Amino acid sequence: VATGGGGYRVDIRGVGEPLLALRTTDGLTENDLRSVAADDSGNVYFGGSNGGFDEYHGSSGRIDRLGSDIRSSDHSVKSINSIAIHGDTVYLATGYGITEWFPEKGVFGPTVNKIAGLPTDDSVVQVIDDGSFIYAAMHEGIAFLPSDSDIQLNAGGWKIISDTSVTALASFHNSIYVGTSNGLYVVSSGNQRLILTAFPGSAVAHLLATADTLYVLDSTGMVYSTPNGVQFISQNVSSYAGSKVTAISISQDIGLIAGTTAEGLAYYVSKTLLRQIFPSGPITSTVGSLHFATATDQLYETNGLAGFSLFQPSTDNWQDFESGVGTTPKDIYQYAL
Repeated sequence: VATGGGGYRVDIRGVGEPLLALRTTDGLTENDLRSVAADDSGNVYFGGSNGGFDEYHGSSGRIDRLGSDIRSSDHSVKSINSIAIHGDTVYLATGYGITEWFPEKGVFGPTVNKIAGLPTDDSVVQVIDDGSFIYAAMHEGIAFLPSDSDIQLNAGGWKIISDTSVTALASFHNSIYVGTSNGLYVVSSGNQRLILTAFPGSAVAHLLATADTLYVLDSTGMVYSTPNGVQFISQNVSSYAGSKVTAISISQDIGLIAGTTAEGLAYYVSKTLLRQIFPSGPITSTVGSLHFATATDQLYETNGLAGFSLFQPSTDNWQDFESGVGTTPKDIYQYAL
């Protein structure tokens, strides 16, 4: 799980298995994470909002900080919005374009920051490679380039199907599905245009494809599933989870797993959706002031406009208090009670 307060790993099958938390104190470049992906060897890649790009080796627990070149670059927006792995290439969709990383060689590949005639350093939301084409989700549409092309040397070969803001991509049943602020589309043969599907929801936030099902998360937190891109079944997972769903994943053993804005991870056990608070942490990773009160055995922390939080070491739990309109906690004072 990539969160604004670090990376987390939880074994939802192992009873009593401790939560693994990864933060800057454990070796990550930054705590404000935007993306996460794992390869077939069990290595996990984290992308940060400020260009942090780290590889966590599950076998040894070692973390390699790989993103120093990105962080030191002159790109104004360095966030790594999503990470995709295809073969021996790791694609980074970033705030300035697309960067490739070759893990077997331990080096960065080419970077392209001007795609299909769009402005330089235009943000890319997501990248997928279906073996024939590399597709890039952008605010102006979906850009594509043959997979056997160098993304930088063949920068002039990028083409774009213009549309409203593209938010998500998925390869499903030999077709490319495109989530936009206007709904769900599929790319026509020959990459000529986008064809509107029968998706009944609102703006698409995330797409997830398995061998037999395409899952669609819309901007309201509703989850839809379809076996063919024609018939859709909806499920209000957000209402069951108790908080708006912002990300979804699938486990063969567990089923649908949902990440929420305030209730951590939600997943099904015996057809009952359970809530677990994983990551435990403050409202944001921006700390204004800290004070540990020995009288109450609690850590108090201000988080600027977001509010303030307190941590209880005895229970290992955080409790958040969001700010009211126009209020900004500036400092913490200890009062004699």
